[in-house]
Amino acid sequence: MALRPPAGGTAEGEVVVAVDVEGEGWEMKPVAASSGAEALDLLRARAEAGDPFELAVLDAQLPDLSGWELARRIHADPSLASTAAVLLTSTGEQRAAARAAGVTGLTKPVRPSRLRCSLLEALEGQR
Repeated sequence: MALRPPAGGTAEGEVVVAVDVEGEGWEMKPVAASSGAEALDLLRARAEAGDPFELAVLDAQLPDLSGWELARRIHADPSLASTAAVLLTSTGEQRAAARAAGVTGLTKPVRPSRLRCSLLEALEGQR
């Protein structure tokens, strides 16, 4: 399987918050949001449309609410139950706390191979 990062990356202060994963080729269709509130709105809109995102990749430090709070809200929302979450943190302690909270945690910077493994782990945990 090939896991390709989004073309062009993300802008400063922006994080990929949701990824559609299709088929064995891992064709990713990233959707970026500039805030946690916008991310939650995007996630809920897709869930309400019957096409929920499979995966949300969150930064622990978002402009309006923390990635931790966003992960909690995703986890607590029954309409988002099928969305796996990966939280990007800045320390190993935060990574351990993420795991304890039931979220896959990764310490930045992240190697592409580790990101791929973590995304697979998060998706498998949702099935």
